[in-house]
Amino acid sequence: MTRLERWAAAATTAFACACTDPSTHVLVGNAFDPGAMCLEPSIGFDIVDGPDPGQCAPTCVVDAKSGATFVTVMCPPYPILDTTTFADASTGAADVCKEALAAWNAEAVCGADAATVDSGSSDAAGDASVHADGA
Repeated sequence: MTRLERWAAAATTAFACACTDPSTHVLVGNAFDPGAMCLEPSIGFDIVDGPDPGQCAPTCVVDAKSGATFVTVMCPPYPILDTTTFADASTGAADVCKEALAAWNAEAVCGADAATVDSGSSDAAGDASVHADGA
């Protein structure tokens, strides 16, 4: 598991513990900054019906309300009006999801946390854990 995946998993666990209603869960992901071509720290960006479905392959979600682009490792369901692109999907050259998923694969983290992510090998055995607080 890469550092970015562990970072997202830690945030997912934190939000899952905060949600007390089992009929909904917080959709957690990393906002994509298209100007800097990097991902922001993991945040909850929507509420979805049903219990937390666990983790799946990275998926790009474009929030229908805000237009913001997120990469999440949470499994579906996703909000009905949101646009989703899976990591193995074929996308156009100008597609923001293609760029967001490339940033995920490159472990490109924005801001102060960028220094804590190794852009080299993503071998989980050699990586230190990255926490949502940057520690």
